[in-house]
Parts: sequence; structure tokens; C-alpha cells
Amino acid sequence: MLTQQLIFQLIKNNMIQEQEKILIEYLYEKDKLVSYIDYTKLGPEARINIIKGKKIGVVVAIGASIMGWSLCRKGDTFNKVEGIRFAKERARFISYVDSNKLEEFYANEVPYSLNELILKMNNRSIKYFK
Repeated sequence: MLTQQLIFQLIKNNMIQEQEKILIEYLYEKDKLVSYIDYTKLGPEARINIIKGKKIGVVVAIGASIMGWSLCRKGDTFNKVEGIRFAKERARFISYVDSNKLEEFYANEVPYSLNELILKMNNRSIKYFK
């Protein structure tokens, strides 16, 4: 697992440089369906409200197949700025991983809840960073 101390040490030693272009994709909680009965003049009517899920994570790409992620723990509130910052730092660190071992690295390190989003972002990043 990547440690924050290692990432911050690489930044401090200028081993990690700022990137200009990035792709960002957010992970949301599942939408919730809430049913209720609306009493009108014509009588009761069944209704359903859709409550949109909140942002709980982010995946960023700084190059073709070079991605980083940030994910909230249960009960935490997602902070967009901090999430993108952590994801970019993780992506910069991953850019130093041998390209032949990237697939194995992502398979072992990425949380299960982000697998689908990582695959989607991988396809987007390959097209975007040609």
C-alpha cells in the first residue's frame, strides 16, 4: 500500500513534477428510491423520489494508464480538493512503477469498489493521452 509519507517525501525531493493535463472521474453512492403517498384532491397517489448519491471517491489519470485514486471511509464526508490532491499524488507515484507491472499493481492495490471506475478511466486515458 502506498504511504502518504513516501508520497510527500518524493514531492519534497522534487522527484514528482506537476502535470498539466488530467482526467477526473468521481465515484458516487448508489441512488436511493424513496416511495411516499401524495394525498391529492382526486385521492392518494403513489410517488417515488430519487435521492442522488453523494460523491465518495475520485479517480484521476495523468497519463495513458497512469491513474491514482482517493476513496472516503464510511461515515466520512468527501472533500473534492483533498480527494483530487491525494489521487494526483498517488498517480504521480504510480508513474514510477515499471509499465510491465502496472496491471498487477492496480489489481493488488485498488479497492474493489473502484475497479469498474478504474477500467473506465483506463480506456478514457488511453484515448486522451495519445
